[in-house]
Amino acid sequence: MVKSKILVVEDESIVATDLKIMLENIGYIVTHVTSTGEKALQKLAEIQPDLILMDIQLEGLLDGVTVTELIQKEYHIPVVYLTAYSDEHTLDRAKKTEPYGYILKPFVEREIHTTIQTALYKHQIESKLRKREQWLATILDSIGDAVIVLNTEGQVTFMNPMAEKLTGYSQREVISHDISQVLTMIDEKQRQPININRLKEEFDSDSLSLAKQAILQARSGAEVFIEYGFTPLKGLSEKIEGVVLVFRNITKRKNAELELRRNLALLHDTYKQMIMYALNLNRVLEERKQTEKSASPHQEPEHTTLP
Repeated sequence: MVKSKILVVEDESIVATDLKIMLENIGYIVTHVTSTGEKALQKLAEIQPDLILMDIQLEGLLDGVTVTELIQKEYHIPVVYLTAYSDEHTLDRAKKTEPYGYILKPFVEREIHTTIQTALYKHQIESKLRKREQWLATILDSIGDAVIVLNTEGQVTFMNPMAEKLTGYSQREVISHDISQVLTMIDEKQRQPININRLKEEFDSDSLSLAKQAILQARSGAEVFIEYGFTPLKGLSEKIEGVVLVFRNITKRKNAELELRRNLALLHDTYKQMIMYALNLNRVLEERKQTEKSASPHQEPEHTTLP
């Protein structure tokens, strides 16, 4: 079994030494012990620990909470706070960094082991979820269809690049905005705006079908033909947590269909004209034939001369 590497950041040398011995007795590898946040930040890239035990109160310019905030911006390393007592303001700051646990002084070996194991397991699960989210985000970014995810209130929580391109809005601009402020859809026949929030309630099927067509009016005012569909976004408990809107640009196909219909109409008109021309030509030929027949002289019957 691979032993986990731990960085200890504790400014009381005696406490730090006792903690190091305790951790090694349990079976962990203490890669480094430091008394200040500045030194801890300098060592992070070098030692790459699996977990950090961070005293909330530290010597130097940076306390444990500030150091943890800086770590979270650059690294995905779980932090467990070491604390004896802190004022309410510091504890409130510590909570906002979402630590993986707290260990109270004086330390109890069993409590340390349990807290560290829980933190490492939680971090492992979160790492898997983060990788899966990145994988799904990469897929959504690379597909040719536009995807917009809405929460149960109809607010935008995600847009992929194709949705940004077609609407003219960036995801950063519209996060938490109502979908009606982002997407303007017009009924193709009636040329009336479509109520998207009401429309998405009609799609209660788990399967996605791009069965509807509309005109999308982009931020610039440009209009494109789209096919679209909604599908519920369900959580682990099968509870609906939002809606996924998928749409694609079908302007080229629509223009091709219009061109085809125009060509078919032109062909139909040409065919009718040819039929009419043929009928008129046949009528003219018949009339000419009758006229020529009427104008030719009657031939006299031939007389036979007797001998």
